[in-house]
Order: sequence, then structure tokens, then C-alpha cells
Amino acid sequence: MVRSRSSKPNTDPGPDNAATTCGVPPEGASSTATDPDLTAAAGLPDVKRSASVVNSRDRSVDPPGRLLPYEGKVPPLPDGYVTIVNSVFNLPDPNAVYEEVLAGIRPIKASRASMSELLDALDAAQSTALKARGLLVNTKATIDGVARDTLVLVAAMRDQATTQLEREKEAGLRKKTITEADVEQCLATMFPDEWKAVKERESKAKRTVDLIEDMCERACERARDLRAIVGASRSV
Repeated sequence: MVRSRSSKPNTDPGPDNAATTCGVPPEGASSTATDPDLTAAAGLPDVKRSASVVNSRDRSVDPPGRLLPYEGKVPPLPDGYVTIVNSVFNLPDPNAVYEEVLAGIRPIKASRASMSELLDALDAAQSTALKARGLLVNTKATIDGVARDTLVLVAAMRDQATTQLEREKEAGLRKKTITEADVEQCLATMFPDEWKAVKERESKAKRTVDLIEDMCERACERARDLRAIVGASRSV
């Protein structure tokens, strides 16, 4: 449930109280105001804004000063793990690794092979599996980081959508309690380009992780199969 302010309806016919629906002005009203702060994160596109929703946040409800442990600093990793973490996430060319993993899991024709050839194939398969795992963890970390950055943008858009709905309720244009579904629908109406870009990127990010997870499993499976073949050959 979204909070609703209890102040009396504002009957001032000024631009901030013109009859609107989710920030879409009536015919003839100005809609040229823009809010550049919302599009600074993640390189998302800018769009026209209704003048009634720009800089609309109610500063009277800002949270009090924060009290954080560690003087507001993120606790560091133990010294022994810093180098490991930096090494794992040092992936200068993710696309090159992706192509290597893709090549390493392509189907191969069955053929008789010597022990030396089997061992070479096993080494290559294990190397591919390790690269696939590294690519997976780097992809997840990168996507998680972008999602956190995007959260700032979405929160600002949601805040303005909520404020707009509250204004419409105060003006008597809405009767029922404002819900989260109302906020999301209003948000998509007020910021169509940004909302579309956010949702498309979320969808593509999820499916990219799904694909790389499948590649990683295939690479590990090939290494397991070759290891079993080598073991069986040695026992003959």
C-alpha cells in the first residue's frame, strides 16, 4: 500500500493542479519540462516531462540523519582474499572469453584417439570449464552492479509517480486508495522511454545469465566425460 497524504485538496488552478492523469497534461497544456537528474544513471534516454511533476518531492518527509557503523565505510576484505577477488574479477575482454568458451563446447566428431590426444582434450576441456565459470561470476557481478545503479533511477521515477498520484487524489480525480500497481502504471505512463529501457535490460540480463550458466554446465560436463574416458582407458 502506498502512503497518501491527508492534507485538504488544493483548488489552486495553477499549472501544478491542472487536471492530469499520471502527469499527462490536458490538451493545450505545456509538457516541455525535463528532469535531467533521472537519466544520468545507466545512460538511459531522456523524455519530455509534465511541468507538474518536475522537482515534486516533498522534502518534509526526508529521513533523519543516518547512523552507520564503521564510520560509514564498507568493512574491507581480509588481506589474504583481496588479491584472489581482484584476480577473479579481472576480466579485460569478456567477449573474447565468451567466444573461447563457445568454441570449446561445440560438438566434436567421435574418433579413436591416443592417450596423449585424450589428455590434451581433457586439459582443454578443463581450461574451458574454468573460463566459463569465471565468465559466469563476472557477468553476474556486472549485472548486479548495473541493477544497483538503475535502482537509483527507478526510485526517483517511482517517487515522482507517487507524488503525482497523491496530487490527483487531493484534487478529487482519484477516489480509491493508491496501490503499488497504480504507481507502476503511472510510472510507465510518465517515463515510457526510461521504463521500457529498464525492463528490456532486466530481461536481457536475466537471459544472458541463463545462457552462460548453460554454457558453463556444458563445459563442465565435457570435462567430466573426458575425465571418465581417460580413466577407463588407463584401466584397460
